[in-house]
Amino acid sequence: MTLSKKQAQNRAQILDAIYSHNRISRIDIAKLTAITPATTSAITNELLQEEFIQEVGEEQSNKVGRKKIHLQIKEGAAYFLGSELSEKYFSFVIADNLGHIKEHTIYKLSTEQIASQGFEIFKEKLIELLNRYKDYQIKAIAIALPGHYDQNKDIVTNNSLWQCFNLSEIKKLVSLPVYFANNVEGMALKKRLFDVEKKNDNYLYFHIGRGIKCSYMYESQVFSKQNMLIGEVGHVVVDKDGSLCECGKKGCLQTFISENWLINRAQILYNNDQESYLKRLLSTNQDIQVQTLLTAFELGDKSIQILLEQAIQALSQVILNLNLIIDFQSLYIHSELFNHPAMQQILLSKLAIEPNLLLNLPKSPTVIFEPYTPLDGAVGAVATAVQKCYLL
Repeated sequence: MTLSKKQAQNRAQILDAIYSHNRISRIDIAKLTAITPATTSAITNELLQEEFIQEVGEEQSNKVGRKKIHLQIKEGAAYFLGSELSEKYFSFVIADNLGHIKEHTIYKLSTEQIASQGFEIFKEKLIELLNRYKDYQIKAIAIALPGHYDQNKDIVTNNSLWQCFNLSEIKKLVSLPVYFANNVEGMALKKRLFDVEKKNDNYLYFHIGRGIKCSYMYESQVFSKQNMLIGEVGHVVVDKDGSLCECGKKGCLQTFISENWLINRAQILYNNDQESYLKRLLSTNQDIQVQTLLTAFELGDKSIQILLEQAIQALSQVILNLNLIIDFQSLYIHSELFNHPAMQQILLSKLAIEPNLLLNLPKSPTVIFEPYTPLDGAVGAVATAVQKCYLL
């Protein structure tokens, strides 16, 4: 079916409304999008015939008159391959148009392996998975990047690890559409499209991993995707006399709470603090991971407790400042560190000590700790593919 530009635009708007509301009636779609009820009915009827959406019952209401019939995206209407490039692993998922994972694989790699043969490994695994799961009739591929994607089809990052990744070559490998997006922007989009509790307000998605980025969903769109510096909150200075960051400034948030910096500081403690529990947990400081720090924290390691306390203090300082300059109703924290309830409580307590700035305001943002898994970026990539295929 060939659509005119206007027809395609209307169809995308209607699908976006259904995606972002989970359940919504035709008349409410028409009001929300300013598309005429007749056109809305015609397009939704086409989508019903294509089995991309479904009717899911009448509105529960005591009002007299015809009940509204709700529409919902139908699961399994299409399948996508999503992947994330990370310094620790390459993750892959086969997921449907609602982000439901059907198959998944994680290939753990060292930075040395990625630097020397990462691109070849990635291409090999991608083709292998496409062949293995061809019965899903995959519609498109999307890849979440640890940086930005520019018009020259390159990863824009100051990390030399990814210089060997030629994204144009990946497109030439397959006959399917291939999309690229920043990993955190994809995960922020995933919240809007795939969550059962749909998010139509403005929200921040704050990811803390090897690096730090904050994606801002403003009026249903990722804010200012053209300016690649927007959201790089890891380079907000929280201590002007702090450690020298990779960006050239001193005391960036990244030097306090990014995984790399936390692990580097813990390695120094391992070597110099004879009382540290790290020595009892590991035989070498090269094996320190985020989970090691959390275990040492639980065991009462004073040095690690101070390290994490200072890191969370720096994070809370940035969050409190963001609340003064950005309009958002929800804040999602996505980090392996904050899977731990004690870390969550420390952060909430530090936010609560500024009652006039955040938590006690009548319309204060809700802080939500997003469960972390190594598949999140790959599912975020699937959200990018859904948006590119249906919503733009």
